[in-house]
Amino acid sequence: MGQQNVLRQNKLAVYRLKRNYGLAARIYQPVVGVYAFNVETGKQERQWEFIDVRRIIRLPAVIARKFVYDLSFIAANKNFTYGGFFDVDTVIFIVDRKDLGDFTIDNNGHFEVAQKLRYQVSKSIEVEELAAYIVSTKAVTGDLPVEQREPSPS
Repeated sequence: MGQQNVLRQNKLAVYRLKRNYGLAARIYQPVVGVYAFNVETGKQERQWEFIDVRRIIRLPAVIARKFVYDLSFIAANKNFTYGGFFDVDTVIFIVDRKDLGDFTIDNNGHFEVAQKLRYQVSKSIEVEELAAYIVSTKAVTGDLPVEQREPSPS
């Protein structure tokens, strides 16, 4: 009987977090086995299925600046090379399983939160005790989206 009480408390905690800190999100997953190959451009286009979730829990983000070397530095070990800095935003989301219905989350999908950033799923864990998914996601930040940039003077 004690185990049922603990499970109920876990569900209540997830419910309260959703009510107090929930964000609207759209979760995308690729349709398995459905690809369209464009012969002219060489692009392989996927078909996506999605679900709108009214409230998901977003835990605080960890933002880290990373540097990636150009391949010439790694291959030839030259003294002068090119590289680039970028910011990686790592966010953990908690998604209540009852909000998803029969939709499942795996590592091929991505989240769009508040129609601003696309968070690529890096790891997802289904927690039976919480009746929820804990999803670790990553997004590249530090620059404005293309449509929000000012045009360069010509």
